[in-house]
Amino acid sequence: MKPGILIAYFVKHDEACEAFAKLQKKGHRRIAWVNKSLEGIVRTKDPFRWRLIFGAVAAFILLGALTGILQMSFQHSGLTPDRYPSNLIYILMGGFIGIVLSFAWIRRSKFGIDRDLLANHARWLVSGETVIILQGSIETLRLPFTILIESGDTPPAVFVLHPRRVGPIGEDWSSDGASFNLVQFQDHARYLATEHQLDPKPIRNTNLLKRLEQGRRWVQDICLDLSEASRLQQSIPPTTDWLLDNEYILESNANDVRLNLPRQFYRQLPALASEKDYGLPRIYGLARELAAHADLSLDQENILAFIEAYQSVEPLSIGELWAVPQILRTALIEGIQKLAGRALSDLREGEIANFWANRLITVDRRYPHQLFSIMAEMTETQPNPSSYFAAQLIDYLYDDRTALAPVQSWLENIFHKSLNELRLREKNRQAKDQISIGNAFFSLRQLALIDW
Repeated sequence: MKPGILIAYFVKHDEACEAFAKLQKKGHRRIAWVNKSLEGIVRTKDPFRWRLIFGAVAAFILLGALTGILQMSFQHSGLTPDRYPSNLIYILMGGFIGIVLSFAWIRRSKFGIDRDLLANHARWLVSGETVIILQGSIETLRLPFTILIESGDTPPAVFVLHPRRVGPIGEDWSSDGASFNLVQFQDHARYLATEHQLDPKPIRNTNLLKRLEQGRRWVQDICLDLSEASRLQQSIPPTTDWLLDNEYILESNANDVRLNLPRQFYRQLPALASEKDYGLPRIYGLARELAAHADLSLDQENILAFIEAYQSVEPLSIGELWAVPQILRTALIEGIQKLAGRALSDLREGEIANFWANRLITVDRRYPHQLFSIMAEMTETQPNPSSYFAAQLIDYLYDDRTALAPVQSWLENIFHKSLNELRLREKNRQAKDQISIGNAFFSLRQLALIDW
């Protein structure tokens, strides 16, 4: 799993060195600092280099000595000729093998800060600043975060950057369709009944059930990340409370699906032949459409209306009707999964926006002539900014009109919208996500109350 990144910008170098020493004493090894003097000279302290050299020397001596001892024992037994130069060659070969093995074991990914990270932050520093960079799993960053924010007379600017996580593969359909009323649901169901084509020889896999299990674990990981973000005093997306407070509902419903939708039975469900839904159960295609056009708000009325309208054109099998409650749960869980993934993405985009806002404001206040160079650095790292990143960056820079002006021009040029439109669109999207995730959890509760 990719590590998180903890970054602290200090105004005073001696305070940074003191904090650095404290973190090392606490056992943090993936840590380095970069300093830029008032004269613009960049210095880096990266303990990984010395650790790598020490490991290579130790491995050279150990493997070389071991090879020499083995060679001597073979000579004693008469298995190899007694020749001094030959012994030295074997010792050197063993030593060099030790160096290669030590490089393979002491990798920067485990013991040191990524080189690109150090190089980037060296460019983003302003004169007189020192940045401490620490990498580690998100759940281990709480203690160093506390140490850093309590360091020195002038507290540093501290940032946590969550790693970019790749979720399970699936369709991004959740709550994105237009919401239907009851009559529209019935019309859409009849339309689907005429469009659906069954595969006469369906593939008998359980990809949907595997996807459900992957999605369940994915949401668990997201909840852990969001929970840690809250403990680290970070700004979290509005849907976070819904996820953290109702995770147990998701777990219990996923367990219900596993228990009540056996794989053998699932394999017997009629499957669709269309390219988009190839191999998926027809009843899942119906459940997905119902959930998407209900904004994840399901109840007995719209479920019955949808299923009955479909069957007025094309009847469903007894097995499909029996699977309806579990397949509806599956569709809702997938919808929650997509909204959770969006929340994690928003968290990370907000962290990045906060970081760049700090860089822009710091440069504008101390070295305003460097503002456009930092602006160029930001645009290079964010060639395709998300609308959430844009809205957050605008909020962070709202009181600094000088720094906001070039950012405004850049964002309006990319999105072809004014700043107010960007902010309004994001607020509407966040409000919609809150409604959707609330609908989904309420619907999971409702499914348990229906007399199927």
